[in-house]
Amino acid sequence: MNFSKFSRLLVSLALIYFSVAHASGWEFGVKSFFLDQPKLLPVYAVIFLLLPFLTLFQSSLFLSFIIVLLGEVSSTKLAMNGEPLGFYDFLAIRQVSQLPSYAPSTILWLSVGLLLVCFFIIYSAWRNGFRKRNSLKFAFLGGLVSIFSLYPHFTEHKDSPLISQRFFSQFLGLEYVGWHMVTDVRKNGLPFHLIYTSKKRLIQNIPPRETASLALKLKSSKAAGGSKLPLPRKIILVLCEACWDVGAQQGKSSFFSLLENGFTLTEMVSPVFGGGTANAEFEVLTGLPSSKLTGYVYQEYQDELSPQSVTFPSELKRLGYRSYAMHNFHRGFYHRDKIYPKMGFEKFVSLEQMNYEGDEFFPRDSLLYEAAQGLLNTPEERVFLSAVTVYTHGPYVESEGDGGLNEYEKRLEKSVSDLNDFVTMLDQQGADYLVAVYGDHKPSMAKYFFDRHILPGRVFTKTGDTNMDFQIDSENDRNQDLIGKVPVLIKSSARTRSVENLVRKLKEKPLYCLTPSIVSWLKVESDPSFYMMSGICESARGGYASYPNRYPDALYERNLFRGFSDFAKADF
Repeated sequence: MNFSKFSRLLVSLALIYFSVAHASGWEFGVKSFFLDQPKLLPVYAVIFLLLPFLTLFQSSLFLSFIIVLLGEVSSTKLAMNGEPLGFYDFLAIRQVSQLPSYAPSTILWLSVGLLLVCFFIIYSAWRNGFRKRNSLKFAFLGGLVSIFSLYPHFTEHKDSPLISQRFFSQFLGLEYVGWHMVTDVRKNGLPFHLIYTSKKRLIQNIPPRETASLALKLKSSKAAGGSKLPLPRKIILVLCEACWDVGAQQGKSSFFSLLENGFTLTEMVSPVFGGGTANAEFEVLTGLPSSKLTGYVYQEYQDELSPQSVTFPSELKRLGYRSYAMHNFHRGFYHRDKIYPKMGFEKFVSLEQMNYEGDEFFPRDSLLYEAAQGLLNTPEERVFLSAVTVYTHGPYVESEGDGGLNEYEKRLEKSVSDLNDFVTMLDQQGADYLVAVYGDHKPSMAKYFFDRHILPGRVFTKTGDTNMDFQIDSENDRNQDLIGKVPVLIKSSARTRSVENLVRKLKEKPLYCLTPSIVSWLKVESDPSFYMMSGICESARGGYASYPNRYPDALYERNLFRGFSDFAKADF
């Protein structure tokens, strides 16, 4: 190899290393350049497959731009909701359509640069003739390296005869950190992280001992059932998008009008920050922690979720409630149109059915409540309604370094007013109801939370002058109790005193404790799993991270992925 070829090789390797290191948050260094080479295998596989057509430098330059661009997208997503880019984000078209409203100028310039690089490479390859030498050799090497790069899809256990996971974890330093996406990117690199997240965690092959243990727990939980009081005719859950009591910092709650209207306020802990609404909603509707599954549950498990799933909506439907879902945004967002029927909703009313004629990207929540009135106008009919608002959705325009506070306050005030008008309408109709309002996550205003010392500096790994500059240190599980704290407001038209008892039990508990606690409080004749989950919530001590391990995989399989009917032989 002459010096010129060696120089091109070195430059190409450096391009690949620095692009992956930048996208993955690694520290640059000569030592890490050599130690982290195994983490670049997916990139080398693509280079080998491109070499029959492009030069090594062209291939490296092209991939480097793509990797840096993906890294910037991942950093943007991480800044907004604490989660890096994952494989299934590429398949969520509705979510991708929002990116331009969040994207900093860096992403736009990188996209322009990538187009220019593509033009340069195509023109250069056309002018010099596309390479065709050693095509079979490069194709073979590309295929071989691809097999090693895609090893998560070929290994189901540690002693797999094809490729051993032990080899990758012990000798190459590669091991999927499925419980924590940020750690996984930093440990394995963004390319391997995208490969890992393309293989979702499936709950299957549950050991018989765990299944038998769950059956015993469910049998002992059945005795807590049995309705002693008439159930409310209307049970309403309201997911209040990015709702947080910003006014409390100035001495007057943002929810003052709701408190005057009879609501009782507490705080619970959401699994997400700044975004990821679907996972918070999943926890409330199922009573199960989302952290034991991969990524955004609605996106990744829409096919696996059973039509016979045991959820809060399906249980109320079984008890004779009409079960409706509503959202004043597009019905395909987070695949709700596919998820809701499997969760027990008989009807889903979305923006497409609300005759919206406004020009705001996120419509007022009054639109949602006006549509809800048509489903609640029969006093004697039992109705369960799950309403997901959207008006307070980020991002928020930042002015004079306020972190978006001014715009957020204006939107929140309107949303609270719309909600208060809706509940007042129920009172005027003399409705017998229970309304539970929960915030899905804090608004994506990290700079505001940092500047006002609402969140301590230790929860951030990176700070700056705008919200986009901040990154949450989500590697520390203890931080979730701080960053995940959200408001929950409850009102019952006929059970005011006992609501206070319910609210006391919910204080600082995870969001997935909300509906099991409501079931236990109302003494609903429900599936025993809800009483089991309520018992876990009442007895568990410690922070948010101490709860999920108390929920066995067998419970997920029974309630979500196979359905109750499939467990008849197990005497559940």
